[in-house]
Amino acid sequence: MGLISEKHLAELCKVEYPKYVKLCLWLLAEVAVIAADIPEVIGTAFALNILFHISLWIGVLLTGFSTLLLIGLQKYGVLVVQEKSGRFRGTGVWKIPTGVVDEDMGHLLASRRMARKSSLWFR
Repeated sequence: MGLISEKHLAELCKVEYPKYVKLCLWLLAEVAVIAADIPEVIGTAFALNILFHISLWIGVLLTGFSTLLLIGLQKYGVLVVQEKSGRFRGTGVWKIPTGVVDEDMGHLLASRRMARKSSLWFR
């Protein structure tokens, strides 16, 4: 469908269906997202409870806070790289940069070093 029309499913639904059907599809999608997120939050709360003996309610609150923090930080962009050498070279895989830098290197020098090793992009 996407190859022929050059549109994804949501775009085709927007064009083809009346407003009430689009509203129903949106509500179903929201319910599915909530249903998928609940086990993740509870699972993270259980993991925090097992690892650090944090109560489940505090674990749920910490998970929610960390999620909101990451969502808030997204507006500043996320630094991702593609490897020039290594296992993922030439595969089109984007990843968060990792590596070790010297203590006295400083942020600018460390980022230049990372840029030489990878194709550096802000997404």
